[in-house]
Amino acid sequence: QVENFTTAVRNYIEENTIENIHGATYAIDINGGLSFIHRNRISHLTGGGMVGIRLSNCNRTTVVTRNTISNFVSDLGVVGIEADLITGTEISKNFIHTFQAGTNYDQYGIFLHHNSGFTANKVTNNMIRLGIDSAGNNITMDNTITGIQTYFDSTLVAFNSVYIDGSNQLQSAALIITDVEGSGNRATNNILVNRH
Repeated sequence: QVENFTTAVRNYIEENTIENIHGATYAIDINGGLSFIHRNRISHLTGGGMVGIRLSNCNRTTVVTRNTISNFVSDLGVVGIEADLITGTEISKNFIHTFQAGTNYDQYGIFLHHNSGFTANKVTNNMIRLGIDSAGNNITMDNTITGIQTYFDSTLVAFNSVYIDGSNQLQSAALIITDVEGSGNRATNNILVNRH
C-alpha cells in the first residue's frame, strides 16, 4: 500500500509480479498523487475479498495501463481495478480475467465509484473476461458479474472488449453506467458480450 504520494512527482509502479497471496488484500493500493502503474502481473490471489489495483484521491495524469489481473478465487467479492475520488485518470490496455467470488458476492472487472466533481476519466482498450475459469468452463457460483461499472461526468469509455459468461449467476452486465453528469460523455466502439 502506498499513501500520500506527492502531486509534484510522478511515481512509477511497474513490471512487478504479485501472486500466490492468501487472504483479503489490495495487491496494489494507491492513495493520492500522480502514478504510472504499468505492466504489473497480479494473479492467483485466494481467500477473502480482494482488489487487484485500487486507486483513491489520484490526480490528473494518473495512468493504469498494460496490467494483467487474473485467477482470483475469493470467499467474498472480487474487483480487478477499483477507483474512487479520481480525476483525469486513464485506465487502459489492461487484461482482466478468470475471477471466482463467493456465493452471493460480486465480481467487477473495472469499477469506478460515483463522486460528483471528479471528472474526465478514460476507460479505454481494456480486455475483460469474467464468468468462466482458465479452461473455459462456466463458473457456477451465485454471483453478480459486471465487466465495467462507471459514472459519466466528462467520461470516455471506448474500445473495450468485455465478455461475460457463466451459469447460475444472480445478474450480469458487460457495462453499467450509474449516473450521468456534466457533458462530453461518450461510450463508443466497445465490444460488449453478455452470454449469461
